[in-house]
Amino acid sequence: MLESFIRAVCRMIFRTIFPAKVYGIENIPKDGPAIICGNHLVYFDILLIGYKSKRLIGWLAKEELFKNKIITKFFTKYGVIPVHRQGRSSTAAIIAALRVLNNGGLIGIFPEGTRTLKKRPDQIRIHSGVAMISHKAGVPIIPVRIIGNMKLFRKITVIFGKPININDIIADVQSTYNSDINVLNEEREFSKRLYNEASKAVMERVYKLEI
Repeated sequence: MLESFIRAVCRMIFRTIFPAKVYGIENIPKDGPAIICGNHLVYFDILLIGYKSKRLIGWLAKEELFKNKIITKFFTKYGVIPVHRQGRSSTAAIIAALRVLNNGGLIGIFPEGTRTLKKRPDQIRIHSGVAMISHKAGVPIIPVRIIGNMKLFRKITVIFGKPININDIIADVQSTYNSDINVLNEEREFSKRLYNEASKAVMERVYKLEI
C-alpha cells in the first residue's frame, strides 16, 4: 500500500514539478541480481532512478541519514543499507549488499558517494565499492545517468544503459597495470587499486550514456 502511494506521488512529481524522461528502463533485469550504478546529483536521485522500476532497489546510503527513528524504519522497510563513511569500516554494508544480491535482489550504488551537482569532475572521488561488490557477487552492473540542472519545471533525463560485465572491465584494468603486479607483493593492495580503477571505468561508462 505505502509503496504504491510513493510511486504514485513520484509519478506526479516527475511529470510536473521535475518533468523526467526515462530511457532504457528495460535494461533493468526482470529477475535475478544486479547492481544499479549511477551518478549522484541531488537527494531525490534514488526516487528518480527507481520510481519506474517494477523491482525494489536496495540503495546504499550514508549512515547520517539514519539518525531519525521514523526515517530509519522507513529505510529499513525498503531495503536501504547504511554505509559508514569518514574512514570507518563499511564491511557490514558490503555483507548486507552481498546478501541481497545472493538472494536475487537489486542493489543501488552511487560510487561518487556524495551529491556532485555543484562539483567539477576533478573534485569527484570515485569509491571502489561498485566494482568490488559486483566482482565478489558475480553480478552485472546496470549503468544509469541523470542529466539535468535540477531546477523546478526543467526537464530531467534518466538513461539506463546495457548491462556491464565487471570481469571485462577488470581484465582491461589488469592489462593496463600488468607491470605493477610484480611490484605489488601484497594481494590486498593490488586488489584495492584494481577495484578502484575498475569503478572509475564503470563511471566513465555512466558519464558517456546519451540518447
